[in-house]
Amino acid sequence: MGTLESSILAVAMEWGNPTAWSIHLDSKLLAAVYAGVVCSGFTIYIQGLIMKQRGPVVIGAIIIFVGLYLVLWGKSKDQLGSKSDNEKILPTAQNVATMDERIMTSNQEFRTINVTSIKSTNGAA
Repeated sequence: MGTLESSILAVAMEWGNPTAWSIHLDSKLLAAVYAGVVCSGFTIYIQGLIMKQRGPVVIGAIIIFVGLYLVLWGKSKDQLGSKSDNEKILPTAQNVATMDERIMTSNQEFRTINVTSIKSTNGAA
């Protein structure tokens, strides 16, 4: 799927440039072959060794650990950048008066329950 998406993007970006699609025997071709064959082969070989010795559980645990770390790192960056100290709302006389007004005009009735006076069904207090 990634190959298809990359191909569509490459065609869109290089639509009017036919020389971008020509293959030359130079360092660009060598770099692409090296990255595709050698690096991918090395990665598959290392993963195969790990799965043979430890099983796929180790790789799964590493992926889960890295994913969790990245999520927590992103959340910490998100919380740090949300508001600076200058943008935070400080309590002022007007804010406090508004909160007091809301409390006084509330029609809610609060009840407390004394749990120590409730008797159990077996007769013991």
